[in-house]
Amino acid sequence: MKAIFILVLYFSCVGAFMDAQSWMPMEQKPLNLRYEIPYNWYVGGYMTGRSCHCTSGTINTAPSRELNMVIFYSDEEHIDSLKRQDIWGYRFVTPSVTEQISTPYFEFEAATSRWENDSDIMVMRLSASKGDHSYVIYFWGSDHIIGNARETILHIINSISLLS
Repeated sequence: MKAIFILVLYFSCVGAFMDAQSWMPMEQKPLNLRYEIPYNWYVGGYMTGRSCHCTSGTINTAPSRELNMVIFYSDEEHIDSLKRQDIWGYRFVTPSVTEQISTPYFEFEAATSRWENDSDIMVMRLSASKGDHSYVIYFWGSDHIIGNARETILHIINSISLLS
C-alpha cells in the first residue's frame, strides 16, 4: 500500500513539474509583445502588410491543428478598424454580447462567436489597446476543442504583456 501511495505521489509531483515546465516564452518584437504558448505548438512567424491588413501579426497552432491562434497588431489602425478585418477570407460574426477579461497587462474585450462562412467553428476574439498599440487575438477550433482548451487559452491571455 505504501508503494502505491509513493508512486501516486511521485507521478503527481512529476506531472505538476512537467505542467509548470510546459510553456514556451515568446518575444514577438514586431508586435511589441511577450507571451507564453505550450512547448509543442507550432510558431508561424511574422506576417506584415497586405497578408494581414495590419502592421504585423503572428500565428500559433496546436500540434493537432485543431486549435489555432493569431495575433494582429497595428500602431496605425484604430482597434475598431482592426476588429472589422477579414481573416484570410473569414469574417467574424460579432455577437451582441461581449465580456471584459482583465489580465495583469491588458483589459480585453472578449467575444465568442463563429466564422460567417464556417459556422461549425467556434471563434474567440479578444481585443485591446495600449496607447498607440492595438491588438486583436483570435482563437478558433471546434466547440469541443475550444471548451477543452479554455485553461490553455486563459494561460496564454494572462501571459501577454508589452515588451516596452
